[in-house]
Amino acid sequence: MTHQISTKDGTSNKNARLTNCLKETTKRGDKAVVRPGLVLDVAGSGVGNGLVAFNNDLISVYGATLGVLDQGAALPSWSAQTVPNSRVWSEIGSGAGIFIAIGGGNCATSSDGVTWTEGTTSPASDWCAPVWNGSVFCTVPFQVPTNVCLTSPDGLNWTSHATLPTSNLWTAVAWNGTVFCAVCFDTTGCATSPDGVTWTAHTLAVGMLGLDICAGGNKFCVVGGGGASVSTDGASWSAQAALVNTGAQVAWNGSVFASVGTTGYVDVSS
Repeated sequence: MTHQISTKDGTSNKNARLTNCLKETTKRGDKAVVRPGLVLDVAGSGVGNGLVAFNNDLISVYGATLGVLDQGAALPSWSAQTVPNSRVWSEIGSGAGIFIAIGGGNCATSSDGVTWTEGTTSPASDWCAPVWNGSVFCTVPFQVPTNVCLTSPDGLNWTSHATLPTSNLWTAVAWNGTVFCAVCFDTTGCATSPDGVTWTAHTLAVGMLGLDICAGGNKFCVVGGGGASVSTDGASWSAQAALVNTGAQVAWNGSVFASVGTTGYVDVSS
């Protein structure tokens, strides 16, 4: 059996249990080394230079203050920052090395999340989280019946385009590396665009209403109304098995899609 060793976190002086490690004794004292056969997945830096990840768990080896010290421990604390004006910020997106906060017809950008510059999108609408395609950001109005979308090269200066195919309750937009795809919740329609300006109408799988969309694994995934639908191009869609939850939001982690809703469950794609 491998003896487990303990250390003290240099900041909070809390014990941090080390797992998947061996105890190695040298002239300088005891230290933790990776158990043979295991691969070091991620290394981070912080106080003590000791945040490591084994088997998808973050473990503090030498008192690092970034991340989780042990399973069940608290996540790092968040620090509140201030944008130029008090707004009702409702969405945030990222791309081109910046964050974009958006809401109430206003927007603000930041390269570090601390210092923000304010711009203006449109005084008329709330907007979905902006999406970057490598050249421009694109956003569609959030549940406002209009055919207007916005594009911007920098997240501050926006151009409106009355080019969405219909005036529906658009809810989200995503980019798959080739086209933007926008979905709406009052019809089974969706729309694709290579540039955020010229749009083509399509139809989701039968009975599918789009509350959210994201891209990953060379495909789009749309959720809404307890259903899910996938597509490689945003034009041809395949219905998936019914969700356990209502399908209000969907995200991609590099391997699987996960969706949450109002039932208290999380659906994960296989």
